[in-house]
Amino acid sequence: MEWINYLCEANPGIRVLMLRQTRESLAESVLVTWEEEVLWPGHPAIHGSAGRNNRQNYHYPNGSHIVLGGLDKPEKTFSTQYDVISVFEAREIDQHSWEYLSRANRNFKLPWQMRIADTNPAGEYHWLNQYFPQGFREVPDRHKEDKRLRLLSRHKDNPTYWDHDKDDWTKQGDAYVNGILAQLPAGARRANLYEGRWASEEGVIFEEYDASVHIIDKEDAPEFKWCFGSYDKGLRHPGCLQIWGVNDDRMYRIAEIYRTGQTMDWWAEKVVQYHKKYDLQALVCDPSEPEYIKVFNDRMGHARGRGGNRIARKARNAIRTGIDMVRWGFGPADNGPRIFILRDSLVGRDKDRIEKKRPYCLEDELPSYIWNRSRDGKPIKERPDPTCSDHAIDCLRYAAMYMWNKDLSVETPEGDYDPNSWAGVLSWDEVKGAPRP
Repeated sequence: MEWINYLCEANPGIRVLMLRQTRESLAESVLVTWEEEVLWPGHPAIHGSAGRNNRQNYHYPNGSHIVLGGLDKPEKTFSTQYDVISVFEAREIDQHSWEYLSRANRNFKLPWQMRIADTNPAGEYHWLNQYFPQGFREVPDRHKEDKRLRLLSRHKDNPTYWDHDKDDWTKQGDAYVNGILAQLPAGARRANLYEGRWASEEGVIFEEYDASVHIIDKEDAPEFKWCFGSYDKGLRHPGCLQIWGVNDDRMYRIAEIYRTGQTMDWWAEKVVQYHKKYDLQALVCDPSEPEYIKVFNDRMGHARGRGGNRIARKARNAIRTGIDMVRWGFGPADNGPRIFILRDSLVGRDKDRIEKKRPYCLEDELPSYIWNRSRDGKPIKERPDPTCSDHAIDCLRYAAMYMWNKDLSVETPEGDYDPNSWAGVLSWDEVKGAPRP
């Protein structure tokens, strides 16, 4: 961002596009840093009374121009040409979108045209890690056709976090890097965000899930024939409410609320809101909280003016069976998968989860949901790792079990523990060292 500001000040009349996957996420992250740490209040490029969420551009006195956008609204983003296109948190976009951006990268007020992909590392096989050559600050020969360049940075390169004069962490850096990132549990998320490595989780449960396939734009979804919801209770931990649209044997997540610290009354208000909007046919809920189900039904019945419409019900919570059902839904069928997530359908963001670098929605939980491990570190494909965030995934399990209502569980062999029983969850035979009955 400092470099973009320098380019605009030093090169009159250039055009720069700054964007993320969604325009909302750009305002909540990039523009905060841009206006508070790169520009300053009263900077001549900041004009008008619009706030960050509604600001469309920045005009420099020398005629340079920065346009703000999101790939969720391409018609407002690519109607003109740009000298520099900078995609922030580029791991959120797919390769097709990255290559599509080249069509707008042709303003030619600069002697060179450039696209920048700014990102934290993601999975080892993410297209960005495959697309850009390995190496540290290896500037390519300007005469070669391939101009791709990977520039690596670390937390100590950030002057907000590292004081080069004192050769030590700043107060902010110590709190963020050592206090938040260093405390992340071992695994790919810690490797990505703390160690700066492109790494994938071992023993991922939903191997069939592919963000480039299962996350689709809203305009690509069909017309829904009916809708239902799923809910997983949370207070100290996040609660989650998902709304699913159905077309034939396919279901599409069309809305999700993922929040920590909200009361039963707060969730009931959201349930009523979505029941009115989508005329929900059912709401499958965390079966351990019957009080929530009663309150949801009472509130929806009151809002509808009829007491008999009690659509909230207990979800089927056979964990392994639900996992198999979701895997079946993500897997390929004759005419494609059966589960899809509409892009930009998360309603707001849990700032506490984001600040702590914890998963904050379904698409953020799925890649880090892994099998539990044995003492030698090998995945045990019987139950999930209990340290994984699974609040939205529980909602997804409830929804899949309601949608298809099929029992894919394997019959428990005689003399063995059901993996969903307490004995199975606690590995009773291993803990006690006793033979199984």
